Amino acid sequence: MFLFRSILVTTLVLCCGCSFLPIGPREEIPAVEAVGPLPNPVVVSVRDREFVWNTIVDTVDDYFDIAQEDRVRVIGNVITEGTILTHVQLGSSIAERWKKDST
Repeated sequence: MFLFRSILVTTLVLCCGCSFLPIGPREEIPAVEAVGPLPNPVVVSVRDREFVWNTIVDTVDDYFDIAQEDRVRVIGNVITEGTILTHVQLGSSIAERWKKDST
């Protein structure tokens, strides 16, 4: 019985270690400063904007239900941004293999 207890205590000490014991004052973790908004990482420059837009919408539609889309337009000499709004979709679990985000 003594051997069993000593093996059990040794196993627990080796698994847990002594990191749960506070040895000294805790150091404060320095705060990270916000850097502000980052520039858009995706720049697509092509001649046929409709082809690119339709390809993007088709790809997004494979994974999400699109609620609203606002195409890229040229107003005067200004090209407006296009936006695609989708409905909220919860992530799938491993048992939902028919959803495309289940791996």
